[in-house]
This record gives sequence, C-alpha cells and structure tokens, in this order.
Amino acid sequence: MADGAEAKFGERLISTLIDAYAANDPTRDISYRQFSNAINHAARWLKDQLGAKGNRVETLAYAGPKDLRYPIIAVAAHKLGKKILFCSPFATVESQHHLLSSTKASVYLHARELRPLIRSVVSQSSGISTLEVPEQSKWLFGNIAPYYPYIKTWEEAYADPWIIFHTSGTTGLPKPIIYTNWMMSTFDRAELMLHDYDETMCDQFRNKRFYVSMAMLHFVGMTAALQWTTFLNMVLVIAPPMNNTANQTVQVLQESKAEGAVMVPSHITDVFRTLSGLETLRRLGYLYFAGAPLSKVVAEKLVGYVKVQPAMGTTEAGAYWIEIRNEDDWDYYQFRARNGMVMLPRTDTLCELVFKRQSQFARWQQIFHLHPHLDDGRADDLVNLAHGESLYATPLETVVQEHPDIQTVIIGGEGRKRPFVMIEFGEKTSVSEKSKEAKLESIWPYIEQANGKCADVVKISREHVLFTNPAQPLPRTVKNTVLRTSAIALYESEIDSLYNS
Repeated sequence: MADGAEAKFGERLISTLIDAYAANDPTRDISYRQFSNAINHAARWLKDQLGAKGNRVETLAYAGPKDLRYPIIAVAAHKLGKKILFCSPFATVESQHHLLSSTKASVYLHARELRPLIRSVVSQSSGISTLEVPEQSKWLFGNIAPYYPYIKTWEEAYADPWIIFHTSGTTGLPKPIIYTNWMMSTFDRAELMLHDYDETMCDQFRNKRFYVSMAMLHFVGMTAALQWTTFLNMVLVIAPPMNNTANQTVQVLQESKAEGAVMVPSHITDVFRTLSGLETLRRLGYLYFAGAPLSKVVAEKLVGYVKVQPAMGTTEAGAYWIEIRNEDDWDYYQFRARNGMVMLPRTDTLCELVFKRQSQFARWQQIFHLHPHLDDGRADDLVNLAHGESLYATPLETVVQEHPDIQTVIIGGEGRKRPFVMIEFGEKTSVSEKSKEAKLESIWPYIEQANGKCADVVKISREHVLFTNPAQPLPRTVKNTVLRTSAIALYESEIDSLYNS
C-alpha cells in the first residue's frame, strides 16, 4: 500500500485509504472491509475479463442501476490504471456514441438490467466490446478476494486521469469532463481552507449518516460515495436502485436513521407532500438542496426544525465552497474567499460569478472554462429546472425565432419542472383568443426542432407556450436587446397561469 490514513490532508488517495480503513474496519452497514473486498473482487474480475488485451485498454465505460457497483467499479478501474467513463444510459444513442468515441472507451461494462439498451448502442459502434458485470451482492458478500493493491504514491498519481463524468447534454452533445486523483480529493483539501464561520459543510457531513438522492454516475453522487465516506467518515444512505418514490424516500430516511440529506428541490417537495414527509424532514439535522432553487413554501415549513442549506457546484469545476450562515439566509450563497470567485456586475441588480485563477488558492481551484459569450443580457440564459437539469436558452431561442412572424423568443422556467417559451410577434401580427391555436400550430414545428436538441426532461410542451400582449411589449436596452429578467418579471402572472392551469 503506497499511501495510508496517516498521509497528509489533501495528499491522500481514495483507493489506498479505503484499504487502510478496511484493516481496522469500524462497524458499518456495509463495512470498509466489505467495500474493499468488493473492490478487490471487481479488480480481479476486470483483469481476468480483459485478458491479453488489458494493456491496450485505456478507458472503460459503465452503466447500471443506482447501486454500489458505481463506486466499486470506479476504484477497481483505478487499481488497474484505467479511466472509467460513467455514461448515462438515458442519453441518446448519438450522445453515447459521442462520449465513447471522444474518450476512446473500448469496453462498455453494464449491469444485466441494461443489456439490451447497451448492446443496441454498441452494435452501432465499431471497435467496442461489452461485458456484463456480476450482481453487487456477489462482490460485496462473496468470499474473501485476494488483495489487489494500488501501488502508486500521491506524488506519482495525483495528476493521473481517473473518472470521466459528462455534462447533461440538454442542449447539444454532452461533454466529457475528466477528473484526476487531485480533483477527486477536494473534500480532503477543504480541511485546509480557512473559513469565516464556526461550522463548515465538511463539519456537517463528518461522522454523520446522510441520504443522497443524486445518482452516482454524476459528480455529486460519486463525490458522496467516495469523497464524503472516505475523507469525512460519512455513512452514505442510498435509495432503492429503481423507481424510487417519495413514499419510499420517507421510508429510507426513517429506517436508516439518516441525520441529514442532500436532494434536488423537486424531490424535497415531493417528499414534503406525502402524509408523513414534513415530519420526517423535520427530524433531520441537515437538509441540503442543490441543482435548482428550493420552494419558499416548503423551506418556511422546515426552517427552525432542520438546518436548510444550499449546495452548489458544476461538473466542469466541482464543488463551490459555501459558508454555513444562519438559518434566515437559507436561500443565499456566501462563497468562501479561497474559492477565488469574483462577482462582475452585468446590470444594476445582477452579477456574473467568475473564477479568477490565483496562485495562492491553487490547491482549491480546479478547471475552468471561459464563458462563450459575455454580451450584455446573455450571461443569464442558463435555466436551472426543479429536478436539477438545466438548459441554455439562447441556442433554442435562435431556432424558434426562425419563424418569419416571430420577433422575440424567451425561454425560461427557473425552479420549475418544465421550461416555458414566451413569444413576441412582429408589429404586423396580432394574436386574438380565436387565433391562438392556429398560431401555435404555425410555430410548433420550430419548437419541435428546438426540442430535438434537448433531453426529454427539458423539452417544451404545448401547455407552456405564452404569447405576449402587443400592448405590453417586452422591455429592451438601447441596443434593442431584450432584458430577459425584466421581461419575465413583466409577465410573471401569465407565466404562473401556465403552470397552474
């Protein structure tokens, strides 16, 4: 074992730390010893299955139900020196081809349940083979496997690529984001980051039982499974792998004796609406929401009983470190200074959050991408929906605006389950109540074309199309650019009606 639990904060490797914990094996529902043994089983199985071609395989892909095979396979691939791509099985065939090709994945691992789906994808890709992985119980509860060590030190391995996540691809092809060992140790280095308040996110997770609703194929879910458990000694509570309902979540929270939860706002709301959901959520010590705004109606029923906290991050840049403030500020973000973030004013009331590369903060800053266009009024076109998915409005608006009678298109829906589209026609076009259906039929092919660029969960439905009133034109700048936020505020009641009808 090259590294152990005695290594310095920020310089510990997950693979070897799990093995170090397994030697002592504190009591757990799934113990470190069982987890480490499952990883050794998976590593041996992978090595045997790859056989002679193993040295030529640089990247593996995996898709399966939401269970512990994700982190088991991740660490097993790490021990073999392979990159692992977690490819969403719900992505389109085109998207999966793109991810497999761009990451040079040559073996697609899959669970039995996804055999038909994965093989239909691979059948259209040349040079990619498939392997069906064993059930997780065989690895977790099987015989003792021969130890499979990870032999590199931190200095040798910190920059090695390891896990490949991908963006959602809601408005185009998903982008693979490669995480190194260094990037997968941010919650270890966070222990070295100064903070302004008495308690940090790490303090709240440490030695606690937390339910996490996010799938482990995404950055947050895998961070919970590997970083929070390994660096913070947190016990991860996960839901049943398939068809998890709000009532099942209530049952899991109660029976697991969870002390905290990390959930997308729509899931919190669904649990809140069940018969015993409010009481169950109030019994938690901590409730984190991420991916979209949390309903104030829901939050106001919880604040005072449970610590409601926002969390923020991106696949591209990892976790954004947020100060833990008082309960009244549950829907505000205060970023810790060593994130290196600055707020650039864009309007009188809006700022754009920008990461500024600073050498003194290098240990906490990861990877950053320049915003593709920073023209006035266009930095606010990211729409975060209630279920955690998001879309960039501008490319879709451009497609719909190709209709000859349309002057302006605005797509929004922040914090809602589905986006809406607001249409402003040119001066010579008026829309009466009688002509609305005909106008909708006229523009619908353009909306369908825009929907074709989106995942199903962010597509625009016919019920969420709004025509503006010619007597109430959309507000514009002196450059004739529509003021997006002001325009949405102007039609707030009409937009609410779309969702309430």
